[in-house]
Amino acid sequence: MTPVSLDAVLKNKELRVARQQEWLVRYQFPLVSISVNMPGAYKDTPSSQVIFDTLLHALQQALHVKGWDIQERFTCKAITGPEGLLAVNAEALAIKKLTCKVECEHPLGRFIDMDVIGTDGAILSRALLGKARRTCYLCEDEAVLCGRSRKHDIHELIDFIDQRVAEYIRE
Repeated sequence: MTPVSLDAVLKNKELRVARQQEWLVRYQFPLVSISVNMPGAYKDTPSSQVIFDTLLHALQQALHVKGWDIQERFTCKAITGPEGLLAVNAEALAIKKLTCKVECEHPLGRFIDMDVIGTDGAILSRALLGKARRTCYLCEDEAVLCGRSRKHDIHELIDFIDQRVAEYIRE
């Protein structure tokens, strides 16, 4: 495993946003951008790959059940972690409801971000659905606050994720 530099993360974000903008023009459908919430310098880990593959499959199944077509699908495994992009032939708010359901109900769902981008390029928030911000893996505080303040040891967070993934695999 190779640690990720801040420059690599920022460059990857620029590429992801450019791809999203290109797809919005090309397909004119809402997009789902999928990435793993992996703290620390190592983003491409065995656990992050299991989380990504498992939740991508769960989302695709949920979209299929709804009868919503995936017009295009992109996935990559990069040093910045696995990520994907789907162009979905459905209404953006309905897709956001579905992604929130997957994130909330799947045992590994709290470790994934499924951002829904409307055809206008705006990201639909959880708040739009009346959902609270996500809580920290280790305590009940908002995850964003714990992350910014570095309240928890990074190894403790990674161990928590690895344990949950191992439990999921055993089930």
